[in-house]
Amino acid sequence: MALIYPLILAIGAPFLILLLIFLSLRKKRTPVPYTEGKKVANTHYITNTPHYRRLMTRYKILSLCMLGLCALSILLCLWLSARPAQKELVTSPIHNRDIFLCMDVSSSLDDVNSKLVERLKELVKSLQGERFGIAVFNTTSILLVPLTDDYEYVLETLDTISNGLKYPFSGSQRKLDWAYVHEGVITGNEERGSSLIGDGLASCVSYFSGPEDDRTRIIIFSTDNILEGTPIVTLPQAAEIAKRHHVTVYGIAPHDLGKERPECAPELKKAVEATGGTLYIENTSSRISNIINSIEQTQKTLLEGPQETRIVDKPLLPLVALTLSLLALFLLIRKAGV
Repeated sequence: MALIYPLILAIGAPFLILLLIFLSLRKKRTPVPYTEGKKVANTHYITNTPHYRRLMTRYKILSLCMLGLCALSILLCLWLSARPAQKELVTSPIHNRDIFLCMDVSSSLDDVNSKLVERLKELVKSLQGERFGIAVFNTTSILLVPLTDDYEYVLETLDTISNGLKYPFSGSQRKLDWAYVHEGVITGNEERGSSLIGDGLASCVSYFSGPEDDRTRIIIFSTDNILEGTPIVTLPQAAEIAKRHHVTVYGIAPHDLGKERPECAPELKKAVEATGGTLYIENTSSRISNIINSIEQTQKTLLEGPQETRIVDKPLLPLVALTLSLLALFLLIRKAGV
């Protein structure tokens, strides 16, 4: 245990000792004058009695004890003022999950994405040390939020996305929110088309940190798997890339998945399950809850976080001693009848 302000005790303790010595010597050298009452002769007859001597001995003992307790209390107050503390090396544990929200922002997914974003806010609020990121895609993938544990920033971004997905796009702020979600994702669509599902998933896999990190990787992947262009990476190839990098993909699709193109549903289901994930069809509100529950049940072991040295106050010992000292002083005062 160390003192944060040791100078207080170093100066205060010698000063207290010198003050007690000075008062003691001054009391011995200074005679007590008769200022009140009447003078009495032949008091030695009283002072020589055994009863008087016992009372005087008791008085001197009590006086010395009270003086000692006063000095001890002052000394303990100086000790507390000097702030006894202890340095501790603290390691903050963190959870080892990385979660990415990867959304196909084609207009046909607006309703699904809007519900998904609202439920993910609850997930983000419950995170403890996990990292969360957000990416959107159509023709091109855009990284909106890199992996971070700044949950306040993530929640603000989810609010912006939620506003950008709502109709109608009235008001200047709503238009800005819409642009935040959609600007840049259709770059190059004249040549390549749109809704490039495989490119979006493969790009999101690349946003994770290096494979040497011992972390659980999860992608929440919303899409209807309706391809309207020529991707660089197909969906099965993107699923293979995700599997190779130990990324589990949980898919969420609209209730009419496969209605326009029957082959979309089995292809998406196969790709998601190849990574160890599950495909959920958004036909009831509970489907999105199932995704949240599945993510919460994934491996979430603790890793050792960064170490930091903290100074922790340790006032318990001098505080208890000071309390006992004042209590004893109070009892002695009562005993002496002061």
